[in-house]
Amino acid sequence: MSTTALDRLEIMDYISPGSRIILTGVGWEDYQDLIHRLGDEAHLRVSYSDGILEVMSPSTPHEKYKKVIGRLVVTISEELGIDIVSFGSFTMKIDRLRKGAKADDSFYVQHASSMIGRDHLELGVDAPPDLVVEIDLTRDSRRKFEICASFAVPEIWRYDGRTISVFQIDRGSVQPC
Repeated sequence: MSTTALDRLEIMDYISPGSRIILTGVGWEDYQDLIHRLGDEAHLRVSYSDGILEVMSPSTPHEKYKKVIGRLVVTISEELGIDIVSFGSFTMKIDRLRKGAKADDSFYVQHASSMIGRDHLELGVDAPPDLVVEIDLTRDSRRKFEICASFAVPEIWRYDGRTISVFQIDRGSVQPC
């Protein structure tokens, strides 16, 4: 990682819960180095597209609503007799597209049976999640919709503190439904 990028990224140690940092002119290699340094267990949500790096630190209410929406998804699937597999907030990235994002929550529905017992995914080889959940209490995650669309994620649920909005993605186009 370049010295300039490293200096800029060190400020992430000081991100308070509920806040975000957006950096421009960040290289793909810098993004990959950052997510490698943070590891899978990091609480930060990092997204990258076209040289723009966004880092968000979830607040306690954010995490609370993420769990509520996750329980809603599980309850609906149980009531409908549909198998699902949750992958939580894992880093989705495709190197050839030079795009990456960490959703607040993610679920496999159509491909649930092939995801059972899996600990590692590689988008571009493995199918994308069928459902991504975004919680927007302190910021607007719709910038990540374009990234999810490029990965062919078919559906996004977005909660803004008042309303759950459902978006479907078809051939890269994100439409509310």
